[in-house]
Amino acid sequence: MKTIPILTISVVVYKTPTEQLLPLFASILQLENIAVCVVDNYGDPALEAEVSGRDWTYVRPPSNLGYGRAHNLAFSYLRPLQAEFHLVVNPDISFEAQGMQAMISHMRDHPEVGQLMPRIVFPDGRQQFLCKLLPTPADLILRRFLPSGQLKRALRDRYELRKWSYAEVADIPSLSGCFMLLRSMAFEECGGFDERYFMYLEDLDICRRIGMRWRTRYFPLVQVTHAYARGSYNNARMLTYHVASAIRYFSRWGWVFDSYRKMRNKKAKIELGL
Repeated sequence: MKTIPILTISVVVYKTPTEQLLPLFASILQLENIAVCVVDNYGDPALEAEVSGRDWTYVRPPSNLGYGRAHNLAFSYLRPLQAEFHLVVNPDISFEAQGMQAMISHMRDHPEVGQLMPRIVFPDGRQQFLCKLLPTPADLILRRFLPSGQLKRALRDRYELRKWSYAEVADIPSLSGCFMLLRSMAFEECGGFDERYFMYLEDLDICRRIGMRWRTRYFPLVQVTHAYARGSYNNARMLTYHVASAIRYFSRWGWVFDSYRKMRNKKAKIELGL
């Protein structure tokens, strides 16, 4: 009888050269009792051969589904396996098996946790500041277009919790979508990613919804490497997606009046000593 996987993993790519995915694939291959689905939003025969040769699931949608919708599609392929946990991971991530085991153990010991994010670093070891408050419009829109200066740094430091040590296990209002270890039940109960976001902020939106019922936790006892590229800062088309997603997010949750944001951020800052 085939072993039921402990962990399912979804990876979404679009025009990502196969060689750039090899560090992630090498990380995944260290793990046991897993199932993997790669959704290729572009369609690369070399990638299809690479994925299929590993006995993973390769899916080529008829069109580019975007980030959240493609991860939902991957989860629909993997959910019948009834894995306890599901990892949403970016193509530019690498990690060690021991770290994944430690994260799963933490979630099993803490059933109230619905989402866990490890410490994320650049390839040179520098900290990525990916623990955040729930944003205000100034955090996502005004800060993006301000020229460099004291006000921009102040907005960034408050939003990204840069005055905090990033050294402690803590519950955080908003965690990055580059590495989301999810309790499958939590992902399913909240309805997965909101497919109205084509790209950007779908991770913020789902983290907020999970956080309304579960704990969303930062776990710096484990470290993963992320070759982070801020596409919307370098590409006009990506910037358009980013702004459209921000408008969608605030139209749903509130531009000025957002009582949950106020409560959640205040609670987090008190717990973090900020």
